[in-house]
Amino acid sequence: GGTTVAVKVMHPGSQNRFANDFRVFRWLCRLALPGWKPILAELETQMMSEFDYHREAQNLDQVRNNMMASPYRDRVVVPQPLHELCCKNMLVMQMLDGKKLSDSIQDKLAEAIGVDTAAATKFISQQKDAFLRGAGEGENEDGHTHPDRSIIDDLMHFRREALAERNQKETVISDTQMKLRLLRFRRYVTQNVALLVDVHGHQIFIDRCFNGDPHPGNILQLSNGKLGLIDFGQTRRLSTKEGLALSCIVQALGKPEPIDVGQVADAMRDFGFRTQKNDDSVIAKYAKLFFDSDDEAKAEGCVTPQLYLIKLSALDPLKTVPDAAVFVARASYMFRGMGFITEGKQVRTAKYW
Repeated sequence: GGTTVAVKVMHPGSQNRFANDFRVFRWLCRLALPGWKPILAELETQMMSEFDYHREAQNLDQVRNNMMASPYRDRVVVPQPLHELCCKNMLVMQMLDGKKLSDSIQDKLAEAIGVDTAAATKFISQQKDAFLRGAGEGENEDGHTHPDRSIIDDLMHFRREALAERNQKETVISDTQMKLRLLRFRRYVTQNVALLVDVHGHQIFIDRCFNGDPHPGNILQLSNGKLGLIDFGQTRRLSTKEGLALSCIVQALGKPEPIDVGQVADAMRDFGFRTQKNDDSVIAKYAKLFFDSDDEAKAEGCVTPQLYLIKLSALDPLKTVPDAAVFVARASYMFRGMGFITEGKQVRTAKYW
């Protein structure tokens, strides 16, 4: 007759170990990535807040209450904390019945193309690698571009290779039936990604209270079909002024190309961004990198966002980065990668938001 709960316990000495590790990391970045100094300072402050589970319980309460009052209350669940059982080193909360969304995606992909989970994991890993190295649409894992090949074609090609590697015979199924299976799989992923982008947008711009450390491991596919959001140790809150300024940036970025560079740059300044040369064109590029996509990076010869940031820093170094910008950018970057899995291209978060 009891209640099933999830218990999160802090490992002894973890806070000191993290502080020491981050000190080394900060020193290395000062040598290799001097433009990251303003970003690292806020990252450290926010990440240190994760070492107080009583505070995380309070975060859970606020995010859960916001979710219950939102349009997404019937589709997304945030666990309820049991405050009377929580302390600084232990968090007790409602147990959500489900598994990681990333695991569910792998299982559904394996089922759709008729291979084992290991093969499905390999395909998703290849997509992640392609995203991290800045691969373009229609580009395969070897860097060769096939502009007429869709992600569905890529999946069918991968299926044939995976079965051949394992000496498995292909199931007798027509290309049309296989494409229908894969389209259902893609719809499952894209609908969940769209829901997550919308939910996080609502939390950032309406609630002004959101997870500053979103990653696929914090998202669950529940047995009842809903999504579960967990781990709010790095909950970030925006002031009204910050929320309005950020809204202006995203609104300007979300307009049809070409964007108004001056409008974007002015909105960035209103938010608190400062650069050494105050160059509108470079500030607008920072805006796209932080809050929309890094598609421009590859067009300018940078295969990763990190290299692109170094290039922009050489043109006009960042002097001030608003605290909140770092964590909104982390959410944006996560969704770009998730969209790449089934679309072969990034989700543009400014267009969604």
